[in-house]
Amino acid sequence: MTGNLLLFARDPGNANQIVALAELIRSHVAGLNIDAPSAGSAKLVAELANGHRLHQLLFAGRDAAAYVLEAAGIKATQSMTDTALQDPTNMLREHQVGTLVTGLSDRDDRTPQALWRGARNCGAKSIVITDDSTISLRHARHDLNDRFRDSDGIQIFPDMLCVVDKESRRAVAAAGMSKNSIIIIGNMHLQRFRRLAQEIDEHEITTLRRKWGATEESKVVLYASEPITQMRKHGKTRNHDELSLLGELIDRVQNNRLTDNIICDANTIVVIRPHPRDESTKFEPYLFDQGPRTIVSRAGSSAEAVLAADTVVGITSMLLVEAAALGRPSFSLIDFDPHAAARGA
Repeated sequence: MTGNLLLFARDPGNANQIVALAELIRSHVAGLNIDAPSAGSAKLVAELANGHRLHQLLFAGRDAAAYVLEAAGIKATQSMTDTALQDPTNMLREHQVGTLVTGLSDRDDRTPQALWRGARNCGAKSIVITDDSTISLRHARHDLNDRFRDSDGIQIFPDMLCVVDKESRRAVAAAGMSKNSIIIIGNMHLQRFRRLAQEIDEHEITTLRRKWGATEESKVVLYASEPITQMRKHGKTRNHDELSLLGELIDRVQNNRLTDNIICDANTIVVIRPHPRDESTKFEPYLFDQGPRTIVSRAGSSAEAVLAADTVVGITSMLLVEAAALGRPSFSLIDFDPHAAARGA
């Protein structure tokens, strides 16, 4: 394999997978044994690592993804990030990119599609890593089709697309991509997430609960938000949104019953954890000092927040799946099973 390897992410979910993939590639290049989550991911890592040296791994990240990369100790090349959308072909040529790996951004961003076309123009191979199983959900099908259209509305696919499970593979094939170009690799991020969670000290969890104002008697319900209302201006349609479902969650807590199996009481605190692309001001009408006490907090890493909470509630957020992967009580307010997603089912 010739040329440099560029890994690009824009959304935090993209970045999580990119970080996990980069760690596996670096281990392979260094001659260390790798513990890939599946045969598909092991094959992908070997393909990307062979013929490359560590200095040939380049990174670019926009928006929330840049913070995820930075937190993992990965320095993105700012010049590549700045020109990724404006002049992708020349950018890839200038940095001698032979293989491009991107995430699959939401419909408000067309940088990946521009990069795929740029790779095609300069003879580089384009690979996409998806980060969860939500692309196969019924309400996400229209969004999925749109994710394979560029800023001019023209359909474009990468050379290879890596998905987490069989349902996702079927969904992408239904969107028009050849099945032969879609491989199943599982979720590399969850494997890394479990390892990081095991390294968290109990003191950090206790400290975070104190920041939330929780006492020993408190039951903390962590609400994993998503920027659904903000995405409506980009044509994203849903029969639900993060604010109406937050209201439903608060009603459940007021009635002392989250689900048939999870009871809460007057000591329950609702902690809203905004998505990295959420505008926190939208939650102001839902903040209360009591009945139940409801706050907004971005404190702590996602693993720390999951471990500090007694229950994690959300919609289809990766935070829900992460909680399920750690065996923590978690459930969705819509028809989505985070435990099945964590198992890869």
